[in-house]
Amino acid sequence: MHPMRVLLFGKTGQIGSAVMSRLSHRHEVTAPDRMQVDFSSPDTLEESIRHASPDIVINAAAYTAVDAAETNPDLAMQINGRSVEKIAKLSGKIGFRMIHFSSDYVFDGSLSRPYREDDPKSPLNTYGLTKGYGDDAVVAYASHATILRVSWVISSNKVNFLDKIMARFQQTETVKVVCDQVGSVTSTSLAAEAVELAMDRGGSGSKIYHLCTKGEVSWHDIAMAVHDHAKAIGLPVAVKREHIEPIKTNLLNLPANRPLNSRLNCMLIQNELGICLPNWQDTVKQICNRKFVHHGSA
Repeated sequence: MHPMRVLLFGKTGQIGSAVMSRLSHRHEVTAPDRMQVDFSSPDTLEESIRHASPDIVINAAAYTAVDAAETNPDLAMQINGRSVEKIAKLSGKIGFRMIHFSSDYVFDGSLSRPYREDDPKSPLNTYGLTKGYGDDAVVAYASHATILRVSWVISSNKVNFLDKIMARFQQTETVKVVCDQVGSVTSTSLAAEAVELAMDRGGSGSKIYHLCTKGEVSWHDIAMAVHDHAKAIGLPVAVKREHIEPIKTNLLNLPANRPLNSRLNCMLIQNELGICLPNWQDTVKQICNRKFVHHGSA
């Protein structure tokens, strides 16, 4: 693949930082920060895009505070919906390619099987609604786009569920973790690899791909795996395994409803882009090693 001029939004987030480090050695990457391009007031978007004159725009920026979105729906829609729509319309007008990240939360989780790319969207919460709006805008207006729909993002260099659960293991003797949401994790390194493969894809029009690791797992299962691995490598944990209690989502009384089935069918991305999906256990172990062994504990 020849070097491209890449404009990356969201470079400080989990996915954006991984994409930045993966692409910057082969491509000319411009990555404005929030001070330069503010998605909550997207007048600066067009100026930034025209100035960069990119071959491809990668959007990893998002309003991801799922519960806070319930009380800030306009802000969430501005960032996840209307700003994405603006980029997509500029793609159609100017002709650059677009890669955009979406979420399993565009689905309501009521299916009894993993979700396919063409399953109808039916979000349960404001965050999912705004992400779905963004997806529709990309499909409607972008000249050539790839949407990567991911679930349960984890990484070794940013705070996520693994850091939070490890901190709780070290601070308390009983931990309650949700057991009735089932899906799989997506590592940011896997997401960045998918971006690189998508950049190689020719053709025009828009394509949606589902992306996550292999296997089906609950948050409670992940917590147990983190605990087992921490014990195996000698990290201090205060909580005993039997005191990691499974809890149902509805008992948490969270502002935003969550889909109970977040499983994504990832056959399409494997068949069309040739990506090799690791299993979730290996991914969690590798990230735990990087986080808690090489960089000190949580």
